[in-house]
Amino acid sequence: MQNVSLWLQKKAWKMYNKPTLEDYNAAMDLRKNFGWGSTKISSFLLKKGINIKRGAVEGWIYKNNKPFFEVLIKKIPESSRLLSNEKAYVLGVLSGDGCVSTGNRISLEVCDKDFNVYDFIKQKERGILD
Repeated sequence: MQNVSLWLQKKAWKMYNKPTLEDYNAAMDLRKNFGWGSTKISSFLLKKGINIKRGAVEGWIYKNNKPFFEVLIKKIPESSRLLSNEKAYVLGVLSGDGCVSTGNRISLEVCDKDFNVYDFIKQKERGILD
C-alpha cells in the first residue's frame, strides 16, 4: 500500500510542479554566465531543489520557449479571468458537446440546428440578450 501512496505522490508532484518563470530565468542565467548545456543546468538546479527536466531546458535554450503556464496566463487579460454567466454557459456547452484536439483546436458538434453558441455570443455582445 505504501508503494501506491508513493507513486501517487510522485504523479501529483509532476502534475502540479511545473516550471515557473523564475526557474526559466535561473536556467538562462546559468547558460549566459557559464555557457552550460541543458544536462549540466538541469543537474545543477536539481541539486538546488528545482526539478526541471533536461528537455524543458533544451526548449528554453535552443527553441526560445518559455514556461507554458507563465506565458499563457500573461496573455489572458485581467478582465477575462473572471467567470461570467455567459462564459460559464459557453464552457459548459464545450465541455459537454465539444472537444480539444491536437494543436489545441476546439470543436463542437451539436444535433440541434437552432442551437448556435456563436450566435449566442454575438447576441450577448450586441446587448440583445440579458
